[in-house]
Amino acid sequence: MLTEKFNKAFDRLLLPFFILIVLLFSLSSIYNLTLQLHDLVKVEGQVRMIRIEEDRGFRKRTTYDFFVYLENGSRYRIMDDELFEINRDKIREEVNKGDQVTIFRRTQYQTNFGSGTTDMIYQLEHDGQVLMPITIMHRNFKHLLIFELLILLGLTTAQIYKMKKRAKDNI
Repeated sequence: MLTEKFNKAFDRLLLPFFILIVLLFSLSSIYNLTLQLHDLVKVEGQVRMIRIEEDRGFRKRTTYDFFVYLENGSRYRIMDDELFEINRDKIREEVNKGDQVTIFRRTQYQTNFGSGTTDMIYQLEHDGQVLMPITIMHRNFKHLLIFELLILLGLTTAQIYKMKKRAKDNI
């Protein structure tokens, strides 16, 4: 009896809710893929410090966030992902305290629609050289979008199957 009630609630409420959430995340990824340098905020400043900070999160999972601190007190983060590993090492080798850098980041509006934070670095330049190009962020969102679309396909298929089964049972 309880299982049947749960199945009905799942069919009618939870499954469509999950489909909606994954759809919103997919739209967010598509939006982030459309962002170009001229759409982003350009921040220039001197580096005060570059640092990797340990963060213990959910289930004691440790992540290592890479931050660039500027003299004006701003702090910007490079996404914690294996795609960014090479760029983090390159930045640590080439950028020193007092060096001038140019950072491209999203506006608050872009962050609201595209999810995430405004302190995320989309592109970092030093001495006219691009140390972390925006194409890496695009590649990351492309991979994320593929994953989200696969989940969306599975959830939508399950919803269609459940609706057909419900229609058959009501006949």
